[in-house]
Amino acid sequence: MASSLSLVTQIAINGLALSAEYAMIALGFTLLFGILRIVNFAHGSLFMLGAMFTYEFCTVFHLPYFEALLLGALSVAALGLLLERIAYRPFYGRELQGIIATLGLAIMLQYAAVILWGQQPLSISPTPFPAVLHIAGASLPSGQLVIIVIATFLLLAFYYFTRFTKLGLALRVVAEDPEIAQAQGIHLNVVYVATFLTSVLLAALAGGLIGQQYTLTPSMGTDALIKAFIIVILGGLGSVPGSILGSVLLGLGTSTLDTLFGGNIAEVTWFVAIIVLLAVRPSGLLGRSHG
Repeated sequence: MASSLSLVTQIAINGLALSAEYAMIALGFTLLFGILRIVNFAHGSLFMLGAMFTYEFCTVFHLPYFEALLLGALSVAALGLLLERIAYRPFYGRELQGIIATLGLAIMLQYAAVILWGQQPLSISPTPFPAVLHIAGASLPSGQLVIIVIATFLLLAFYYFTRFTKLGLALRVVAEDPEIAQAQGIHLNVVYVATFLTSVLLAALAGGLIGQQYTLTPSMGTDALIKAFIIVILGGLGSVPGSILGSVLLGLGTSTLDTLFGGNIAEVTWFVAIIVLLAVRPSGLLGRSHG
């Protein structure tokens, strides 16, 4: 009985931690599509750069972890400002062309990371959160607890921003109808840049936070991008509540399947589920039908 309780508790803890990680990865991805109608294939590369810059500030320059995390995210955001002007702005609202442009950008950023950091796995050291908590016979690394707490804070802050600030309201109006928003005096370029920077900051923060739990490589963004795609397909592309729901479903489902059947079965199961969902409800669980 005790072992069964500890197993269920461990599955729940792992699922909660994964849900927090996935929500941070997917939120910026779905936000960018919801406002700018760009499927950002470079999202995983920005996630990777957030982890790499955090590594650089923490391990190479020996800054405290949270200071390194903030500086890493701001560094990626500064790069994002340049990329927004050159590689994204010409393709706002042009989905197919945007896909091609961001796919090329993702490849370029990954190879740039190989040149800068090499292909050998890296790790943020010293380990920022080495302690392990024990709850009802289950283990929770303190680093995962930090991810859960910060992800929850960011989600609440994002909710407050979109619901109770003028810029957040402008984002929602632009997402509904850009022409009406412009007619009401909303400056679309300001909203577009704010949306893009928010997306980049979320991706970079996710990379720096999740990176303290795993090894870092220039290709780590690929897995993050795949997870983001699965989540937004589950929840509905462009739906922020859908991305949160998809993150919880993917996190708890992955934890359960990994524990009971192994990682390979979990991966296959999710792709089968996605195919079935696309056949039954192409818009996702909370997405809008455009038919």
